[in-house]
Amino acid sequence: MADEKKTLTLNDPLDTETLTRLTELDKAREGMAARNLFLDEEKVKIMAALRRVQMESDEIFMKIRVDRGVDPDRNVRIDLKSGKVTLEEDR
Repeated sequence: MADEKKTLTLNDPLDTETLTRLTELDKAREGMAARNLFLDEEKVKIMAALRRVQMESDEIFMKIRVDRGVDPDRNVRIDLKSGKVTLEEDR
């Protein structure tokens, strides 16, 4: 009976090692949550910048179509080396 383990109750405090580890994990979780928030904020900034780039690109493509009398709903392809404009095939 010497090897019998004592049954713990709610009145028994945690051992120091477990309490220390739980504290470390809680601090790690808080640190990761703060980092995740920062990354989310950066993602929003990047998405806003991407939207501005896309809008400017759309405006340029619209001007290219209008200047050449192409239906605004038609897609055009631009060869960025030669500047040649071609219509994309309808699907």
